[in-house]
Amino acid sequence: MSSSDGESGSTPPHITRFTIDEEVRQYRRFNAEGTELKVRLLPPPDSDDTDPMTHFQATVNELFRYALGDCQDSDMVGLTIRNEVNVQDKPIGFNFR
Repeated sequence: MSSSDGESGSTPPHITRFTIDEEVRQYRRFNAEGTELKVRLLPPPDSDDTDPMTHFQATVNELFRYALGDCQDSDMVGLTIRNEVNVQDKPIGFNFR
């Protein structure tokens, strides 16, 4: 993950199921620095004959391994899901420690 303020990055080569745009930013309301990940899930490759649900579950597992890989026990993690295609859908959010 990015390590300095304002630094942004792109998808590491070992990630194959989604693309990432990553940015470190300040959250003044919480007096904290955080890493924001904008993720776009990729469809299964044509050569992959797994069913869509299995592919989706594997993708979410890979995403969580990546996002939580550098977390400390005291870190707070939040997740917001937005539909960029249909902007009338409301975002879904949850957070945990």
